[in-house]
Amino acid sequence: PDHDGIPNLLEYVLNGNPGVASTTILPVVSTVANHFVYAFSRRQASAQDTRQIFQYSSDLSHWTDVSVTGTLGPEVTLGTVDSAGVQSVTVTIPLGASPMMFGRLKVLQQP
Repeated sequence: PDHDGIPNLLEYVLNGNPGVASTTILPVVSTVANHFVYAFSRRQASAQDTRQIFQYSSDLSHWTDVSVTGTLGPEVTLGTVDSAGVQSVTVTIPLGASPMMFGRLKVLQQP
């Protein structure tokens, strides 16, 4: 796969095609039972050659990292890999006293 640019790296992880615009690969954010839930589908093979980190914040200044590859954070649930090699990833963070929560996926190429 082409990992030269960040957009292409994200397209690779999210199982998209950099030559075709698609909103169907975007992560889905929801609130369930006082938890912030961030869900996305990834190309399962991308977990071997990229480092994927979910980051969350209640103020956009201080971010907490949760590993989505390698040693998974306890907040991460992985689905079964389907016949196309795609796997669901769900990150669940308790909201606690925070009225708002922000999340983002950070992807780094492995050296």
